[in-house]
Amino acid sequence: MEIKMIVMDMDGTLLKQDQTISELTRLELLKQQGKGVVFVLASGRHHKVLQRHGSLLGMDDHKGYYIGVNGVEIVRSDTLDVLRKITLRMEEVREIIGFVMPYKMEVMAVKDQSIYDFIPEPLLKRKEAYRDEKGMAKDVPLCAGTFGLVVDQRKNYTSIRFGKDPEEIDTFYYKICVAEEPETLKAFYPILMEKFSERYSIARTSERWIELTPKEADKGLALRHVMEMENIPKENVLVFGDGENDLPLYRECIHTVAMGNAMESVKNIAEYVTESNENDGIGVFLKKIGV
Repeated sequence: MEIKMIVMDMDGTLLKQDQTISELTRLELLKQQGKGVVFVLASGRHHKVLQRHGSLLGMDDHKGYYIGVNGVEIVRSDTLDVLRKITLRMEEVREIIGFVMPYKMEVMAVKDQSIYDFIPEPLLKRKEAYRDEKGMAKDVPLCAGTFGLVVDQRKNYTSIRFGKDPEEIDTFYYKICVAEEPETLKAFYPILMEKFSERYSIARTSERWIELTPKEADKGLALRHVMEMENIPKENVLVFGDGENDLPLYRECIHTVAMGNAMESVKNIAEYVTESNENDGIGVFLKKIGV
């Protein structure tokens, strides 16, 4: 396989649970970039977070791309030029949050480095107990994360607010996230799809996390735009992912790799399955195929 572009999801794929890149993976990727391979980091997070990790891969000095917020934004890695940005209107954000809240699930609006979080009262005590059980500080905001009931989101977001009424939303946002236990979220997913799938892109990032973005924004559509700009055909693109929000990336390419920790629905579609993100999955695969 001749690889000219490597596309990587972040959480659960390039990044380990502690938000670091394994040394084996980092070295193998640096080797690829030295050969002229174009890197694309594609994530549900905004490009400022991607840039922090991209810098460790030398992307500040090489022409690559950050696909942020599941395709909402496309940013050049070397110049930080914003090539595209699509948003949800205030009215759309209010409608989605208002629909989710009666189901007593956490729902949050996200943009840039800010979160507006709506947590139902019954969930607060469960979150406080979880925070104590995990030994987190009392000042850690009770926001959920992709893989946990409470995750310290201050690492990536400088503004975190909590609300009770959707009418408090007074601006646009990039995405809406719904978080709950896997069993509850699995039952709610088809309800959300029936209500909103014709108007928005909806994807499960993990078993406990769903994201809604503008219909014209998913990782695959953004990647297609990048591939066209670089004139790189799908036969020469290698994609790594772990969540269902990575499936649009798979749609655009031939050579697809699921991490060992990926959702089963992702593994079933991928061309290859590698080791988990904790066990150097990307680095191991690159060494194995010898590109």
